[in-house]
Amino acid sequence: MNLSADIGVFRKAFGEAGVLTKVFLVIGLFLSISSLTSLSSKIVAWRGFIKDALDFYTGAIIEPIAAFSAKFGLGYTLLEIHSAVLLSSSLLIGMNMLATIRHEQFDSINLKYQLALKPKNYVIYTIAVFGALIIWISYGVNESSLGIRWSLAWFAAYPLFLSANLWFFSKLNDSYNEPNCSGLCVGYYCYVVALALAVGIFAAINSGLKKDIPDKAKTTSVDAQQEWNSLPLA
Repeated sequence: MNLSADIGVFRKAFGEAGVLTKVFLVIGLFLSISSLTSLSSKIVAWRGFIKDALDFYTGAIIEPIAAFSAKFGLGYTLLEIHSAVLLSSSLLIGMNMLATIRHEQFDSINLKYQLALKPKNYVIYTIAVFGALIIWISYGVNESSLGIRWSLAWFAAYPLFLSANLWFFSKLNDSYNEPNCSGLCVGYYCYVVALALAVGIFAAINSGLKKDIPDKAKTTSVDAQQEWNSLPLA
């Protein structure tokens, strides 16, 4: 980027702008600079939001799973539960996206050949559910399951795996369109971000409900007592 050229263009545009436009530009610049001054407080607020989300995730999801599974003889460590959550979540999200893509592929085939075919997505959903159950059972009975680092890597790279499979099948069958790999990856990560935000929102609601609401009458009474005690004695 040519910074000097950009500055020159901005100066020229500012000089040719009307008075009202210049006022709005100056106000916008001032507000942008002012927002930077509160950046530290925003970082603190986001840090608290993330901490509440992690605490809620641990207390409302991880610990109940560990307690419930112990009744059936399935021993999980916390890292194993994290790994199982990552792997099963990626599988369920990926299979749901695959079902959506199959709908789009069938719509394309129906439009091309004037057919009325419908995909049997119940097979995909069945695979997703049983696959997730197998993941959880394998972690409960086997101590040598996939570690947390490999689970994170698989969770992050899973849309690439799906894209490669769809691309391979599109080459085998001309009826299938070549998949939009970038769109699939973006859709997958949007699902992940939406789930993370949902956990954060529930955590914020939970944290807000747990905070004590001050008793206004009691506070007023305490203030009145303090004011009475501060009065000079006759």
